[in-house]
Amino acid sequence: MFKKEWGEKDGLSFRYILYKALFLNMLKLKRILFFCWSVFACCICNAQPSYTFSQYNSSDGLSQKTIQQIYQDRKGVMWFATWDGLFKFDGYSFYGFKSKPEELKGLNHNRLDKIQDDTYGYLWVQNYNGQICRFNTDLEKFEPITQIRDKVINFDVVNADVWVTDVKNRLFRIRTDSVSHRLTVFPIVPSQIKAFVVNKIVADKIGNQWILTDKGVLRAEKDRQTIDCHNPVGRTGQITLSMMRLIMQHTVFCGKWRNPLSLYQERNENAFPISNPFGHSLDSAVD
Repeated sequence: MFKKEWGEKDGLSFRYILYKALFLNMLKLKRILFFCWSVFACCICNAQPSYTFSQYNSSDGLSQKTIQQIYQDRKGVMWFATWDGLFKFDGYSFYGFKSKPEELKGLNHNRLDKIQDDTYGYLWVQNYNGQICRFNTDLEKFEPITQIRDKVINFDVVNADVWVTDVKNRLFRIRTDSVSHRLTVFPIVPSQIKAFVVNKIVADKIGNQWILTDKGVLRAEKDRQTIDCHNPVGRTGQITLSMMRLIMQHTVFCGKWRNPLSLYQERNENAFPISNPFGHSLDSAVD
């Protein structure tokens, strides 16, 4: 009888010790899991980007609230095209630049619509009157391009060159001398294409610039002033080119025609059409 009671008590004690150990281990495991979850949650919270919203007004130097374009140049400086001139933001304050009525050179209207910069650090601006000017960021002066007399419709800066289209659909190329930074304006009048409309201007990997028009494509080589006419599909006047992309060392043009895909090989300057199974119009391609 004694041995039986002792055996039962011993079994109960063993089960109690086992349950207690399991309970303590489960409690420790819960604490460990809670700690890990807390650390993970903190990491997630810290990984979330933090944003700071600031409001600027005339007390910060921004005197005009109507902004046509916000542009960041190659140096990281922010520029604002407004209805009251050009504004620069240095991270703390705004600084305004505009022309006065008594100035003979400069902007003929202070309402600006477009900003771009070139590889030499100059800003190019277009105003409401269709005037284009180069802004010297060091001298803080506007330099009007007087050689272009008609209203400018649009301009694009490609590397160091500026391409300008006026109201008569004439195309001009403005080149900057690499040493003196003087400007030379060239009207583009190719003999092979007449009365064309520019759709896009892009540069390839070696610095050549391609003018995609509604009647073919023009190529301006990097170190030459002449313009070559290329028609990738061989039918001038019947194709509208709107996109160019480099794919596997080749130049691919896209446009609207019966066969809007063309492949141009730079090594031998040959262009030939590519069969397009997607339809009569193709506006983009990726490699």
